[in-house]
Amino acid sequence: MTLPPCPADHLAAMAAAVLEKCGLAHSRNLRVLDVGSGSGLVAQTLAAAATEYAAVDLARNELERVSCRQSGAKVTARRMEAADIRLLKGRSSTLSC
Repeated sequence: MTLPPCPADHLAAMAAAVLEKCGLAHSRNLRVLDVGSGSGLVAQTLAAAATEYAAVDLARNELERVSCRQSGAKVTARRMEAADIRLLKGRSSTLSC
């Protein structure tokens, strides 16, 4: 079964809702860890509220897209399984999703 991709505006609204529900919608000094970052469409909204944005995904091409997105955040992309985020010792985040 193949489904069409979720529209970009829906993904941006979803990311904005995550920030709102977490009480972070008006923050601009966040450290975001996005596990399973995918194409980076959600990342664009999350990174706009962050000073540091870390993307974790298995797909190299998806991480390249995340790295190319423009934001004011320092973007770090790591190719790894979600189970391996424990290897990011010494790093904390304001929002992990």
